[in-house]
Amino acid sequence: MPKKNYKKTNKKKKKAKVPSLLGVFIILLIAIIIGITNGNLRATIYKLLGMNENPSTTAVTTTKTTAGSDSKLELSRCDSDSAILQKTYYTVGYNKNTKQPNWVGYYLSSARLNGGNEERSEDFREDESLKPAWRSLLSDYRRSGYDRGHLAPAADFKFSAEAMSETFYLSNMSPQIHDYNAGIWLTAEKAARKNAYESGDLYIVTGPIFHTDPPASTIGDSKVGVPDAFYKVFLVYNDNEKKGIGLIIPHEKGKFKNLSYYAMSIDDVEKETGIDFFYNLPDNDENKIEASFNVADWVMRDYQF
Repeated sequence: MPKKNYKKTNKKKKKAKVPSLLGVFIILLIAIIIGITNGNLRATIYKLLGMNENPSTTAVTTTKTTAGSDSKLELSRCDSDSAILQKTYYTVGYNKNTKQPNWVGYYLSSARLNGGNEERSEDFREDESLKPAWRSLLSDYRRSGYDRGHLAPAADFKFSAEAMSETFYLSNMSPQIHDYNAGIWLTAEKAARKNAYESGDLYIVTGPIFHTDPPASTIGDSKVGVPDAFYKVFLVYNDNEKKGIGLIIPHEKGKFKNLSYYAMSIDDVEKETGIDFFYNLPDNDENKIEASFNVADWVMRDYQF
């Protein structure tokens, strides 16, 4: 994993210069002329004076709320990312060749989970932020025998109608066998929510795994790749605890084992996927958290279907 160098700098604060009356008069005169020209007189005056238009907002304290996380620990690095799609409530590292994400990262908290009860919007649609040649289409999934499997699950985004609707972009989907989608994958999604409740917040990255390039199997005219497995990685990183764990679950029909059987370190998931997860962590924390795991530290639901 790439190492980051942090360099502290100590800078003395400079005293603000107070303009003279003549200087203020000249600035105001210039501002009036420019402001009238561009139609924004107030903003122009403040800018030329070097002042904040709303002084009360000069100091901003960020907090974790239902609006999102105050850091981007869910972001990942992947060499095969063709585009990074920044949605309001989650981020996608998209692959134009497989027509689906390499990874989807988002922040989940107990506040979000308790923040509302929006019904599933079911507004599946193409992601028009992507080039047409890169997109998967609704027609690709139609009569394919595969579900449009959410990666950022709709049930994690019930706190607002906008958040719920965003999860139905096809850029958040992978082809999934129905029994898998409604079975072991659903169990893994429920485990994520339970751990977010228990810890207060959780960072999640999830996506498909392909054993061949190009994929051995595809669907539709767009040739959407059918994954060989799926993964999830979980990170808790707050004042109370710092821990991580990964899951890789084969994409197949049949009877699955309990969820803990598929658990592994985040490092092991990185080796399998070629993705660098949680690279914004301080190096010491990243190395320690990603190298090991303890299933007993996590709520792992028994598989039920």
